[in-house]
Amino acid sequence: MLKRLVGIVLALSIVLIFLPKLEVWASPMVEEIQVKGNQYIDTEEILQVIKSKVDEPLSEQRIREDIQAIYDIGFFSYLSALKEKEKDGLILIFQVEENEIINEISFEGVDDKEVNKIKKLLTFKQKDLFNFVEVKKSKDKITQFYHKKGFLAASVNIFNENDESNGCKVIVDIQKGEIVRVKRVEIKGNSSFSDSQVRALMKTRYRRFFDQQILKEDLKKIVHFYQNHGYYFAYFKSSDFEFSEEKGIESVTIFLEIVEGRQFFVSQIEIRGENKIFSESEIISQFKPSKGGLLVPDYIKDSINFLKDKYGERGYIHIRIKSDLDFDREGGKVKILLQIEEAGKGGVDCTILAFSRMWRLNR
Repeated sequence: MLKRLVGIVLALSIVLIFLPKLEVWASPMVEEIQVKGNQYIDTEEILQVIKSKVDEPLSEQRIREDIQAIYDIGFFSYLSALKEKEKDGLILIFQVEENEIINEISFEGVDDKEVNKIKKLLTFKQKDLFNFVEVKKSKDKITQFYHKKGFLAASVNIFNENDESNGCKVIVDIQKGEIVRVKRVEIKGNSSFSDSQVRALMKTRYRRFFDQQILKEDLKKIVHFYQNHGYYFAYFKSSDFEFSEEKGIESVTIFLEIVEGRQFFVSQIEIRGENKIFSESEIISQFKPSKGGLLVPDYIKDSINFLKDKYGERGYIHIRIKSDLDFDREGGKVKILLQIEEAGKGGVDCTILAFSRMWRLNR
């Protein structure tokens, strides 16, 4: 009895394992793919985005993905998939309904002086087919435009209305809100450099328009400044903002906190590779940062370019130099490893590589 039960379970398992295959085999073959309802968008443009193929089994999952892919083109307001049986398979038909032609574009919430600037930001124009993908691109560009002017609360809405000529009117509605200026920039964690030294690196400052993109660039510039003063692993924690209003003027106080980390000094410069053109001492004497000096990443890049020029003067226009950094985080030291591969003169195809690899040494 037990053996019989095991046999039944095993048989069922085998059937279940092969069910997906059987389902594929049972699916009819796609003999032809058609697109209907499109007047302006070329059929080939639609077929390029779908995964269903002629002479392949029909897949309901793939059809759902195809419908989404066609919709994501942005030109259609309605989509459906139809199947017509044929003798040896079926015809797959994608029925589409295109959006209307844009007959007019109007602007609300802005004066005439600004309309021309906004028109240049639009990624669509009159007589185009309405496309919600292009509408989103335009909305993002206009929003970013006003954010850079300090209107952080600006909102943009772009929508269409049917007109009497089987087309549509597109309305660009802009609510700028109040302009936001920088009230104050508070900085924490900067024990090595004063607030004024850090602020001097920033475009984001008192009374200027607040732009989040400019602030992001400011933070990158400050981190780069720290790295070139030996604080290789410096970084900012997440910024905080406090918005307020005084005398009808919106303002923001920005709270920044930097983690400086440890300052690193060069403990050793090690040359690897077979150096026939220049001796190790010649290379090290021309290399910056030097032993005992602060780790300055920009100096390493400049030194590698300098060495490249020196090799070039000797006819070695192709040279491979790899720079690795070996950190002792606890001791605040770093060893610079230079791997130099001298290629032959002339057209040997080599390149210069400069990159960093970091790991902790337990000393």
